[in-house]
Amino acid sequence: METQATVTRSPAGRASWLGPGLALGLHALSLAFFLSASPHSRWDFPLDDAWIHQVYARAIAGGEGFAYNEGQQEAGSTSPLWTAVTAPVHWLAGDSARGVVAGVKALGALCSLWAVWSLWQVAQRATASAAAATAAASVFAVEPRLAFAALSGMETALLVALWLACWHLTLAGRPGRAMALLGLAPLVRPEAIGLQPFGLAALWLCGTVERGFWRRPGPWLALVAPGLVWAALCKLIAGSWLPNSFHLKASVQGVAPEAVLTAARLLAQHGWARAALVFAAVLAVHSVWLLLRAGRGGHGERVALALGVAAPLAYLGAVVVSRSVELHGYYWTRWADPASLVLTASFGLALATALFTASRRELTAVGLAALALSLPALGQSSLERRARLASDGRAIRSLNVAAGQWIAEHTPPEAVVAVNDAGALRYFGRRRTLDLIGLNNAEILHRRVTPEQIFAEVDWLAIFPSAVPGAETRFEERQEFLVPIWEYTICECPGQTRIWIGEKRPEG
Repeated sequence: METQATVTRSPAGRASWLGPGLALGLHALSLAFFLSASPHSRWDFPLDDAWIHQVYARAIAGGEGFAYNEGQQEAGSTSPLWTAVTAPVHWLAGDSARGVVAGVKALGALCSLWAVWSLWQVAQRATASAAAATAAASVFAVEPRLAFAALSGMETALLVALWLACWHLTLAGRPGRAMALLGLAPLVRPEAIGLQPFGLAALWLCGTVERGFWRRPGPWLALVAPGLVWAALCKLIAGSWLPNSFHLKASVQGVAPEAVLTAARLLAQHGWARAALVFAAVLAVHSVWLLLRAGRGGHGERVALALGVAAPLAYLGAVVVSRSVELHGYYWTRWADPASLVLTASFGLALATALFTASRRELTAVGLAALALSLPALGQSSLERRARLASDGRAIRSLNVAAGQWIAEHTPPEAVVAVNDAGALRYFGRRRTLDLIGLNNAEILHRRVTPEQIFAEVDWLAIFPSAVPGAETRFEERQEFLVPIWEYTICECPGQTRIWIGEKRPEG
């Protein structure tokens, strides 16, 4: 059995729900504030990738497994756990796209609320103060990155919830459950396999795990089995141990000053971290304080250093050295969001510690000053993120969703459509779809078929014209969808503001 000992002091008696209720209520208000911006905030996703998740989720709900096209299994989902978690939404929503969006956003909101709750538990154990725990969780609850992630249709909020819940379970002396969550994390984002060494180190350093625990096969099986099963499935489906996206998007950039600068800029883009100097100073001072206390036997401080500071910094570093990352738009910055959000949780814990448990008034004054200096940046970022959720959703609706609906209405059921943005066009188009990039087609990704073989099978194209030069010579234009470049806020991608739909010419 797992040990029930705690590694930090815990307040006597049952904790009141007033504190966590306040933090959860603040986050609920933050979500409502974001949703109130526009109908596109409520009924659209800000990325086409969210619709790719729902293509697979719909297939799972229908008993087809990870099928991108009917009868065609693919390793195109980079987040199989999020896909599986959202699959039941399709049982409830049926063919209602609005119902699917609402259900997926609700699940994302539940994940973000779980993350806030877990941080409250962490802070309560770390400080033995319900007031400090409420302050830490409240700082995190109003973080605009968290609200955007929860409503994006993407997997970020689920990963952050698992991460913070693992932190809480480690402090609570429940190592088996903590290892189970660590095992699930790579099924949310493959990069999260890098969290496992930090999680194991935190369990080792927490000082309460029984020696015999490490000899039990169950926890180790829970840690490694989910990732191994998914890797084996990828190998069986696509001939590779990793999802298709890793072969397409991952590239070693190397450790260079430019990578460090990119990581810092990614972190400082939004939320509390936008007051970059204050955010960095608070985290640095808090880390030194944790290190000093850990040296005097502070087991909880060691866990906080491992999971709350070292792990997110390592995750952020891995992102910028393993792929080309730009700073313009959610398409790029979402890669850094899990690390940024966990560092924000540590920032909230640091402020709460200074405000409510510091023995010197000077530290309390410093905490208040840091809070006051950060609030203007937080307010500006909240307004910007709220507007961006709406504008990104509008762009996806005007281009991808509209084009997919046109395909469903104007092409025969047996048509084969080639695309290079493979989410909404497949979800709404409901035609056999070939992803020319290869994210959802291993044969194309690994060049097992030639371009001529691909175009011999295709009846229609729905593409960004810049991505397939010369398409007009073989396909007759039937429709196009475009948005002004200033309305395409997803990324700085001028070549993606127009979707061109063409039908193969008789001589083609």
